[in-house]
Amino acid sequence: MTRFSYLVFVRKIVPSFILFFFTGILFSQGTNSFISALEARVDQNPDSVKQILTQNLFKYDDPRKQIGVHHLLGQAYKNLGEFDSALYHLNREDSLLQHYTPTVETAVNNQSLLADIYYQNGNLVKADEYYQKTLKISRKSSDYKIKCEALLDCGWIAREQGRHAEALDYYFEAISLAEINKDETLLANAYAKLVLFIM
Repeated sequence: MTRFSYLVFVRKIVPSFILFFFTGILFSQGTNSFISALEARVDQNPDSVKQILTQNLFKYDDPRKQIGVHHLLGQAYKNLGEFDSALYHLNREDSLLQHYTPTVETAVNNQSLLADIYYQNGNLVKADEYYQKTLKISRKSSDYKIKCEALLDCGWIAREQGRHAEALDYYFEAISLAEINKDETLLANAYAKLVLFIM
């Protein structure tokens, strides 16, 4: 083996083998632990998560298991700035969710990520549409944090579109929820957005 072919082997084959090996271990432990392990890494290393999930998507024949994979792929592509691919996977997830009864958190995560992508692309109308869907879904939840975040998102997008009275209504409803539940973090976040609104 020449020095050049050895370097090619070390740089190309070995990392792929290691990636394949660890992917196999995680996959063999079950879908949930596999997805959970990748979920923790999607923000720090979206390219690796994308690569692993793309290689393993075909292994999921159960559409319910594909939901999580499409969500993480959407998140990874969003983090990489590849918005068309992110939208494709998040819309696939949304389509699959229509056939099941997802948890409020799962549905909210899907819709708010779609809204975030449209917002980043400057499509405020589409972003508002998805933030409104998020709020509608979150109102069915007993989790005040989900509702509060949805209200703050709707307030932000309403502010961006010049609907100031509506934005204030969302902010004050979020503040009220945070005060009732004595959540200092959410309260600080709501007041911070309100201050930005006034400035």
